[in-house]
Amino acid sequence: MKGSWDSLMPKILQDATSLTGYIKELVTGFDFDFLKMVSQGYDGANVMSGHCSGVQTQVRQFAPYATYIHCHAHALNLVLVKSVKSVPIAAEFFALLEALYVFFSPTKAHDVFMEKQSQLHPEKQPMELQKLSDTRWVCRFAAVNAICCTYDSVLLSLEEISVSHDAAKAIEARGLYHQVRSFTFLVSLVTFDRILTCTKQLSDQLQSSSLNLSSASHLVVATKSLLSEYRSDDYWKKVYDYASTIANSHDIPIQS
Repeated sequence: MKGSWDSLMPKILQDATSLTGYIKELVTGFDFDFLKMVSQGYDGANVMSGHCSGVQTQVRQFAPYATYIHCHAHALNLVLVKSVKSVPIAAEFFALLEALYVFFSPTKAHDVFMEKQSQLHPEKQPMELQKLSDTRWVCRFAAVNAICCTYDSVLLSLEEISVSHDAAKAIEARGLYHQVRSFTFLVSLVTFDRILTCTKQLSDQLQSSSLNLSSASHLVVATKSLLSEYRSDDYWKKVYDYASTIANSHDIPIQS
């Protein structure tokens, strides 16, 4: 069904009536009894979830028992995005990740970054930094994970570019280098890598076509329990010690 959706979507209008008509036509093709359709799930966009004329309302005209459920994977993403924006140090951390992505996007800086990765880790395939997005569900995990895997290459690249003949780029590199080579950044990096690894697993499972309600409920409870453990003093010490180990390997001053 996904293949059919992807191939036909560009050919139809994106308004609620057109989308509803496409859904009805697609489901009819599978000879499905609409009275046995008990739920429908989308994101929170008004065209999909609107209670007056959105897709979910129009679908219930021919499938009256299809209760609308806001996609839980999308809701999880919204919670993460809003949580990050509400905590200043977290918002600054992700703004810095976005700044690094933008800095290394031009060809010259990108080439230096790729070269440093090949020099430091010749046995590994060089990685690209990832752009942040409020709508893509795994982008923040991908952005954090990319920096975790290439942290040493990021530092060396910024250091080299900071003494280049391109004055504007050199000044920008020095500013980024100073911020990335800090214990505060390392602690944020390790913390969000743990949190987003945990929530990504839940997000992936919530999008699985084989998931049932019972399994989803257990996954949510398990994730909440694990995140609660992350808030303990014992777990914080593990994060602090790991960040300290990385800091020592790069001669970065450790804050108490």
